[in-house]
Amino acid sequence: MCLCAPFLLAETRPSLPLADVRSYGVTGDGETDDRAALQRAFDDAGGRCLYFPAGEYRISGYVELTASGSCLLGGPGVVVRNTTPLLGAPKDGFRIGNPSPRDGGTGKSIAHSDIHVSGFHFTGTRMGVWVVYSRRVTVENITTDGYAAVAAGNDNDDDCEDIILRNITRTGPSPADWYTVAVFKTRRFLIDGVLSPYANGMSMHVAAANSEQGVITNVIVEGDSAERGSGIELIDSRAVTVSGFQIRRVKKGVVAYCGRPYCSGTERRLESRHVIGSGAVRDSGDALFLYTSRNLVTGVLTSGNRTSLRFGADARDNVISGCSFEEAAVAPAEAAKRNRNMGASGWPALR
Repeated sequence: MCLCAPFLLAETRPSLPLADVRSYGVTGDGETDDRAALQRAFDDAGGRCLYFPAGEYRISGYVELTASGSCLLGGPGVVVRNTTPLLGAPKDGFRIGNPSPRDGGTGKSIAHSDIHVSGFHFTGTRMGVWVVYSRRVTVENITTDGYAAVAAGNDNDDDCEDIILRNITRTGPSPADWYTVAVFKTRRFLIDGVLSPYANGMSMHVAAANSEQGVITNVIVEGDSAERGSGIELIDSRAVTVSGFQIRRVKKGVVAYCGRPYCSGTERRLESRHVIGSGAVRDSGDALFLYTSRNLVTGVLTSGNRTSLRFGADARDNVISGCSFEEAAVAPAEAAKRNRNMGASGWPALR
């Protein structure tokens, strides 16, 4: 199993004093339950960078970091293994920030900031790193063979902003329908460098839900079927730029849609104003699916898909420019009249 991230970047950790987690009684021997000792170290992490030597850190539940101005630094050979039964205590690896009561915490509103996490492989976890109620957090150089790698926010609270999730790799198929990287109710975010080349069930590989002012870039996704899952989903989100993607063998390549009750009411939020492209979708079901309005799709190549582009019935004022489509585009009659083709090469008549 490779524990190396594929898009290695220069080290960007903060210049903080280093503290070895072993000084808190952590063993990293793969047999001792290190959860309590790690929690002691995390509680004392404010103003420091906790260093993890190579080893396997066995934990019997998640470890929570709420210390602002702190850093967790691992590297090659650092494995965090959660041994909790799936239906027991939460199987996450590290939680950054204090979750809401619904998720077993007491957090309310943004309370944590300036945190950096880098260089860990998570196994046996439901989620490797989960960031909540926080701002100015960077999580990078993470690999996982669990259910999900990294997420920021949750779907009930407007709780994260200025989040960077970078250099994230899935090293095996997801054992359930979970994403690889996602943000929920997050303002201003960057997802840069995702390698997810394994089956992900019926779920999306990368998602931005109820989030805005973000960038998703340098994404390589490969599923196992043109009838399952999606590459990148923009759900009830606004002003997200998606570029530099290579997506293959999923049901939907890049999707922009509105799934909340307010999407069908008088105040429906259909104007998402995303920019999608450049990138490529191959050997999938629908390469692009737009349910929302005022998006720009530019520089996208599609090949070997069932359809190049599909519009939802309420989609309008979308502009398609400079794309190369091999397959037919599909839209209801009304939607076909409301959207513009500004030079997509090979675009057949909408049907």
